[in-house]
Amino acid sequence: PEARPLAKCAKSFAHLDNNRCNIEVLQMPETIPQLVDQELDELIRSAIMQRNLLRFTYKGNERIAEPHDYGIQNGIVRVFCFQVAGRSTSPLPGWCLVDVHEMQDYEILEQHFGGNREAPSGRHHRWDEVFIRVGPPANSKVKRLR
Repeated sequence: PEARPLAKCAKSFAHLDNNRCNIEVLQMPETIPQLVDQELDELIRSAIMQRNLLRFTYKGNERIAEPHDYGIQNGIVRVFCFQVAGRSTSPLPGWCLVDVHEMQDYEILEQHFGGNREAPSGRHHRWDEVFIRVGPPANSKVKRLR
């Protein structure tokens, strides 16, 4: 897939229902602690809002993944992804929890993903704070955050 320039996140966020996928924005960009590079923060938000794949290097492996949840867990800014290609120590495709400060060589791809996926446990990770996430489909067993 071909990379495209980073699209700026909209300053006005709304609950979007597009192609059976809700986007839940729970924190405005201005309120995020300065724990993450602003460009990377905007890239992750944009990828989730537009449902674009991300390509990045993490722990020495190039990965291509669908970003689903982005927030703070145990005091660390993380993104919960469904990795679809690249290299990993776990079988692919599969879920991975990525520490954002360890992401390198990141870019947003033109390729889109269809929306939320059910996590194996039937729910996504517990978060201290969620900035943005691909919301569960209407018929999902996953509880909405709002």
